[in-house]
Amino acid sequence: MQYSNRVTSSKFISEVNRKYMGERLKENDLALRWFRYGKSLSGKLTTNSGDKVVVIEPGVPNRDSGPDFQNAMLLIGGVAIKGDIEIHLNARSWYDHHHHSDGAYTNVILHVVAFKSADDVTLSKDDKEIPIVYLPLLADWDARINRKPKWPWEDGCYHEMSELNPGEIYLLLVRLGRERLNQKRKKFKLQLESGNSYGELFYRGFARALGYSKNTSQFSCFGSLLRLSKIRKIIREVSSDNDAGINLESLLFGLSGLLETGVTDSRMRLLSKNWKKNKTD
Repeated sequence: MQYSNRVTSSKFISEVNRKYMGERLKENDLALRWFRYGKSLSGKLTTNSGDKVVVIEPGVPNRDSGPDFQNAMLLIGGVAIKGDIEIHLNARSWYDHHHHSDGAYTNVILHVVAFKSADDVTLSKDDKEIPIVYLPLLADWDARINRKPKWPWEDGCYHEMSELNPGEIYLLLVRLGRERLNQKRKKFKLQLESGNSYGELFYRGFARALGYSKNTSQFSCFGSLLRLSKIRKIIREVSSDNDAGINLESLLFGLSGLLETGVTDSRMRLLSKNWKKNKTD
C-alpha cells in the first residue's frame, strides 16, 4: 500500500474514553502507537490467556472498511501466524461495532485494546476466540521523541510535494510513472522467461487489474485458476457460442465459490450442472 494520500480521521473511529497526556484518547491514537511501537514491544506483550506476543510485522494500515491493519505477522505463544489486527479502546467495542457478526473480521488474529475489563472476550463470526492484548500507552516514548508519532503519509513526501509548482509535479509524476511501468516490465519479463505466453501474461494482468485496489490478490488467483488456455479449449470444443458462454459462465461462478450451495433458479441449476462436469476436465 502506498502512503501518498493523507488519511482522514473517519477510518479509525473517534471513540473517546479516557485522558492520555492531558488529552482524550482516540482509537486512531492507539492504532498509530501499535503501528509505530509494535515491533519494539516484541516479547513484552502477553494475551489475555497468557501467551507471549512477538510482533514481526504490525500490518499494513487499512484506510477502508474492515480491520484496522492487514497482513500482520506475529508469534503468539511461539506459533507463527499471519492475519489482520483490530484496534479498540475497550474490548466491548468489538460487539458495539458488530464485528462479531461481520465476515470481514474472520481473519483477525489479534484484538489490540487500551483498557482492560474483567470479562473481556472477543469472538469472531465463526465463534473463534481471538486473543486480546493490552497495549501500553507509552507516554514516556512519546515524550522521548518530543512529539506524538505520525502516520507515514503525515510525515513523508506530502509536505515536500505541497511546495512544488504544477510543472514540477508533472515531471515528477512522469518519472515515477515510467519507473512503475519499468517495474511491471521486469516482472512480466521474468514470467515470460518461465514459459508463459504473451497471451497468458496479458490475461492474468488484465484479471488482476479487474480487482482494482481491494481485490487484486483474489483476481490474480482467479486468473491463475482459470487459465487462458482453458478458455480457448472450451471455445474450440463446443458446438455453439451459447454453449461456450454457459460453460465459461459456470466456471466463473464455480471458481468464485458461488455454486457450492443448493440453488433453485433454473439458470443457476444449469450452471451448477456444467460446473460439476467441467471442473474436473
